Amino acid sequence: MLAVAAVAVFMSFLDVTIVPTSLARLLPEFPLAQRATATAIWGATGAVAAATGPVLGGALVSWAGSGVMTSGWELRPRGVDVLAAAPG
Repeated sequence: MLAVAAVAVFMSFLDVTIVPTSLARLLPEFPLAQRATATAIWGATGAVAAATGPVLGGALVSWAGSGVMTSGWELRPRGVDVLAAAPG
């Protein structure tokens, strides 16, 4: 049980570092005149993800049953996936 708690803390740390890093990588890609629009789209995308994530997660657990919780998905940090998919 302690290992699960440690993994949860580690995942939280990675999640906290992803948000500012994604914004820091986004802003230099746009000229100063377009940064407000880019930031608004970035924020709206995060809001949609935050609103739909729990609903879709609940639907997945309802559909797949307890198999989701025994597959090991909950033990892989999400930050590792994001860092692996990041360009450069």
